[in-house]
Amino acid sequence: MRMTLIGVFVIGTAACGGAKAVMVPGPAGGGQISVPASVLHRVEDRWKGATLAAQPTACTGQTDASAVPALKGDINGDGMDDLVLRMEKDGASRLYAALARVGDATHDVLEVSSGDAAKGPISMLRRGGTFRQDGLVVSEFLGSDTLVVTQCDGTRMAYFWTGTGFIPRLLARAAG
Repeated sequence: MRMTLIGVFVIGTAACGGAKAVMVPGPAGGGQISVPASVLHRVEDRWKGATLAAQPTACTGQTDASAVPALKGDINGDGMDDLVLRMEKDGASRLYAALARVGDATHDVLEVSSGDAAKGPISMLRRGGTFRQDGLVVSEFLGSDTLVVTQCDGTRMAYFWTGTGFIPRLLARAAG
């Protein structure tokens, strides 16, 4: 088992046959999130040597107390909880989505974003909420839970599920 120290908590990634799930801190007030070991194995198959990690705040270089390594939400709109994972290797970051499959306990794992686009705090906008794309004056409604990455300058990029992958869209800045 490889253990990685992240901030004040430890996350392990087990070899096959090891733990069934890894518990990681969720968003404030949200308790812990269970990440199946099989999901971590699928990510490891795609990006050898990567570890599940809370993001350091790019603006300060320190790990933000609210930084989370994983989020839970129904990002493909099928009524089942999916996962978003922040993975790191050699200072590089990638975001992966683990979409729960209907009818069994497995997940399809897809890369959502990498490089600078994957840095910054991650959050989830909930289905039914409103959002505005940058440059538009009309608000739209979210058809499913949607991943958002916020950069140091306040820029927010939403990653919308298309049915086959994710498409990034710049969100309008909050008024104020």
